[in-house]
Parts: sequence; C-alpha cells; structure tokens
Amino acid sequence: MSYARKAARGIRGRKGLLARLEKQVALLKPAGKRVWFHSSSMGEFEQAKPILEKLSASMRYIGPAGKAAEVKALVNMVMNINTAALAAGAQNWMLHRTTMAERVLLILAGLLLVFPSLIEAAAEGLSGYDLPHPAPFGLAIMAILLARQWITRAKPAKA
Repeated sequence: MSYARKAARGIRGRKGLLARLEKQVALLKPAGKRVWFHSSSMGEFEQAKPILEKLSASMRYIGPAGKAAEVKALVNMVMNINTAALAAGAQNWMLHRTTMAERVLLILAGLLLVFPSLIEAAAEGLSGYDLPHPAPFGLAIMAILLARQWITRAKPAKA
C-alpha cells in the first residue's frame, strides 16, 4: 500500500472519532473521574505503566500496530451474533421454528451482547453482586441454542 493511500485511510478513520468516543463513554458505568491515556508504542506504554497502574482501576493495552483491527473484527463478529440472536428471537425461527423458551433465551442472549453494561448494572442493582462481563453469557446461550437446534433438526428421509 502506498504511503498516500495509507495516509488517506488514516484520515478517513479519524473522521467522527470524537463523536464515536463520546458514544462509547456514555455507555460506561459512571465511575467518577476518568482519565484516558494513549501511547503510540509498546515502549511508551511500558514507560508510563508504573504511573498508570497507580492511577488505574482498569487498564487495557490493546497491542501493537494492527491489533486494533483484530479487536474491531472480534467486536463486529459479536455484533453479528447479537443481531442473529435478536432476529431469531423476534422471528421465532433459527435453524427451524423455536420454542417459547428458546425465543426468550435468544432475546436474552442478544441483549447480553448488545447492552452488556446495562445488563451488568441492572443485575448488580437487583442482586447486589457484581456480574462482570455478561457478554460471554450471551455467546454461550447462543451457542447452546444453535447446537440444540442443530441436533433437533429434521433429518432427510432415507431412500
């Protein structure tokens, strides 16, 4: 890829960045003051790490250049699974017609995947217990239901 194309792609990727960040921050649980740091290399991150560890309740290092694209691909995959779960629950159809229990579980799985922070806050408010990372529960429910639908599918008649 030429430098000009790479630079143009970088500029396109930054359009609307502030608006996207504001949307993501709005989804976070209120936790008082929040400070975000960005380091452009692992070396810079390692130099700042002792200070960040003292300041941080949760610290994430995404990884070297290109790693963010992998994270984005994973997020897109999860969002596609959530869309499939909600659609199957709403339409009463997965691999074949779903039962009422499957529909409820599909919608729950979709909500766990699309609103993990909201579900986490609601569960914590109702039960008093912290429910960390509810999204994997949504993935697990979807996988179990998909396997169940596969196992119970109609088999072609033998000739």
